[in-house]
Amino acid sequence: MIGLRQAAISSALALTLAPASIPQGYAAAPAAPHIYVVSQEGASLSVIDTEKDEVVATVPVPGQPANAAISADGSLAYVTAADDARISVIDLRTNTLLRVLPFAGMPFDVQLSADETGLYVTDWQGNALVHIRARDGRELARVAVGAEPAHVAIAPDCSHLYTANRRGNTVSIVRAADMRQLARIPVGKAPFALAADEKHLFVANVGSNDLSIIALATGQAEKRIPTGAMPYGVALETERAWIALQQSGQLLALAIDGQAQGTATRVGKFPEGVAITRGKAYVANWFDDDVSVVDLARAKVVKRIKMPAGPRGMALPSRCPRAVLNRVQEPGASASGKRP
Repeated sequence: MIGLRQAAISSALALTLAPASIPQGYAAAPAAPHIYVVSQEGASLSVIDTEKDEVVATVPVPGQPANAAISADGSLAYVTAADDARISVIDLRTNTLLRVLPFAGMPFDVQLSADETGLYVTDWQGNALVHIRARDGRELARVAVGAEPAHVAIAPDCSHLYTANRRGNTVSIVRAADMRQLARIPVGKAPFALAADEKHLFVANVGSNDLSIIALATGQAEKRIPTGAMPYGVALETERAWIALQQSGQLLALAIDGQAQGTATRVGKFPEGVAITRGKAYVANWFDDDVSVVDLARAKVVKRIKMPAGPRGMALPSRCPRAVLNRVQEPGASASGKRP
């Protein structure tokens, strides 16, 4: 088991912590044709056409689903259900349930591995990040992170994973290739959601009502920016971070350097998940049972899309660069992970 690392990490580890260089020619992700919304009380996964901003499919999901990961081609969805200890695999070509993967713990959030043969899952109850095989749920490795890991984000080049450890008030950095925890960094109180670009990690701290900005080259938390009460979701768009504030029902814009960008936009009651594509933010309003579509250039809600009860999780297809897809292989056991 790996012990707690201090926030100030020696320069000898700086290159290890930073994501691998982005392959030449890697650019901002193209527009996603669909966004995927997990409705907890409605026990479903909804598919939104991002050109028309309309629901084109709604698929029932067993239990009380929380979050989802989507394959790069949009053909498969992996949907967690923490209270039910399972992950549902959905065929998005036929909108049917393919199989249910058992999980030894409470699977809260999920990301696909670069080659899409595995899933990285936060185990809320087990205080761990778990690598399982996507086809059958077999556990391949498990690494201890902070207490109550909520969301997990993946680096743009898919080389590293980041977990928001809610009760631990920390963020863990884990190398995907061998499931080794490289650092555990103190942030604000009750970190919940996070988003990463090539240089920084942005962490929404629900309990301290702020956003931590971590420099990935050093592993240090550079800034904590007040946001307003209960920041539950965060997504990135070029030079701005957009934060969902549950108490005020707003979407707040901050520049990557932490400076405010205009006024916050009212979106709905208890917004949580945020996803961005085509110059629009899609915000899941948990208590309004809908998704607000925000034109980011104008910071204005242009449409509200009805959802099954309790929309919370938002997902876009995996965006791992092809160079990574071609070179990453399934990791084995390491000093910090174990095979079952």
